[in-house]
Amino acid sequence: MYPASPRLGLAHLGASTFFASAHPSESCGSNGLPLTPNSIRIYGQARALQLINHPHLCSYVDIHRGKHERIMVIQEYYLLNLRAAAHKYPQIRSPQGLAKLAHQVVQGLVYLNNFGTVACTLSPENILIDPRGQAKLYNYGLYYMTEAGTSVSFPLGTVQYTAPEVLLMLAGSQEGGGGVSGATVTGNPVWDVWSLGMVLAEILLGCTFFSGCKDMEELVGEVLSLALSPNPLQYLAQSHNACHSLEGLPGELKDFVSLCLTVGPSERPIPRSLLSHRLLQPFALSASLVPVHPHFPVVDPSLCLTDFAHFKVKFGMMENSGPTLTDYPLHTETEASLELPKDSTKPRLKRDQLSERSMREVYHLWQLAGGNVEQELKKQKLIKIKPSILTLPR
Repeated sequence: MYPASPRLGLAHLGASTFFASAHPSESCGSNGLPLTPNSIRIYGQARALQLINHPHLCSYVDIHRGKHERIMVIQEYYLLNLRAAAHKYPQIRSPQGLAKLAHQVVQGLVYLNNFGTVACTLSPENILIDPRGQAKLYNYGLYYMTEAGTSVSFPLGTVQYTAPEVLLMLAGSQEGGGGVSGATVTGNPVWDVWSLGMVLAEILLGCTFFSGCKDMEELVGEVLSLALSPNPLQYLAQSHNACHSLEGLPGELKDFVSLCLTVGPSERPIPRSLLSHRLLQPFALSASLVPVHPHFPVVDPSLCLTDFAHFKVKFGMMENSGPTLTDYPLHTETEASLELPKDSTKPRLKRDQLSERSMREVYHLWQLAGGNVEQELKKQKLIKIKPSILTLPR
């Protein structure tokens, strides 16, 4: 049995889709039988990701396998990513805010390492910010479910945030599609540390790295040239005319980012080591960093009590308590609304019962009501259907 899914709260359910790489039609295994389709391998691997439950990791809700090796993944989602949040909220891009953000991201990375994998997709777009300003890693399971990228034909991650040694391994492996040569699903935790350093440096310097590159070859060359510098953070500031942004920053923050951008993988710290850095010492852990083994989930009291919201208030069980960010992008349907009872002048909070249910329960109810992931992706034009006549060979 899977652990109980976190409640929906103010989150959304997001869907992403990609294609698994197809085997050549004449390919067979050592036993002479046809090879297992990569989409089935990804489907089996991704099921294990539903065991992940941590406050700084977006939960995996479900996965579907469609036609032509298509994979559709449903995951916890928020409408604001780190790039947009840093631009909109000064408290997030402040030194104290970045230190808090780094601590939360490192916790998520340590949990993933204890689970037996790495993210390998860390970027400002894959770090989501929830309505209460907490960081949550998104799409972190792609490396694990694709078995180090060997089951897909595209490279994982964003080039400008990818560690130089990963780019060199990708360049030396042309046969395995987008896979990392010689890598396993456990990966190397220091890859994500480099990516975290690049993300923090970009926010500190207030610019987008390598935005002037015309093609992928030039972009990869810029990242590899960064690895030749003895001080990558200073090199980034000089090459982007942002040296003034480094002045006045706390020494602990600059030391933390420089430590993350250590060029040598053997000298770069792993996420667990970063937790002892003096920059992160003022912050407490949000939750355990040890994954929970599969177990029979405890019965949710909300299934037995008529007014579970009042029960939680009485016993201090309210989850995700705390102020929300001002002007956070929320749909009006998910916000609690105020209404005046006929017999009273005092406002009464209208309960949003779906937000009190678990994500998997809400997703299941949506499916029972006729919801279909593939149809929704078609509405959003993320899946384009080509007439059958056009698929015939010429």
